[in-house]
Amino acid sequence: MSYVNGQLEVEAGLPASALHGTIGAEAYEPGEPPTTIFDINDLVEVKVDWTLTGTLARMICGTWQCDLYLESIGKGEEFEVEGCTVDLASSSNGQYSCIIPIPAGRVRPAPGETDIAYKMVVSVTYRDRGGRPGPIAGFVELPMVQYYLDA
Repeated sequence: MSYVNGQLEVEAGLPASALHGTIGAEAYEPGEPPTTIFDINDLVEVKVDWTLTGTLARMICGTWQCDLYLESIGKGEEFEVEGCTVDLASSSNGQYSCIIPIPAGRVRPAPGETDIAYKMVVSVTYRDRGGRPGPIAGFVELPMVQYYLDA
C-alpha cells in the first residue's frame, strides 16, 4: 500500500496562507513494506503524519486526536482503534506523527470464514486546551485491506 495523502480542513473562514494542513497515512506489518494484505496473527501498524502551516499556525494551542476506523466489507465486526493524543506544543515546525497499532488477533473474520476485507480510515481532530473539538479536522481513506487467517 502506498502512502495516501489528504488535507486537513480549517472551518474558520481563513485563507490557506493563514492556516492550512495536510494529512497522510500508510499501513504495514513492522519490518515489511506497506501492503494491503495482512495476516490476522501479525501486528499491523498505521503510520499517520500531518502538518499545520500558515501565519497563524504557531498561535494554535491544544491537542490533536488521531484515531483509526475499520469498516468491514461483508460479515465482520467494525472497529474504532483509539490512536494517540498529540500536544500541539510537541512540534516547533508544525509537523506531527503517530503510529496506531492494531494488535495481532484483534481483527477476526466471522465464524467459518478465513478472511475479511476492511475499509481503513484515519482521522485527525483538533481539540482546544479545554478538550473541546475545534474547527480543524481531516481524514484519509486508505486503500481497501484484507485480513486472512493463516492456518
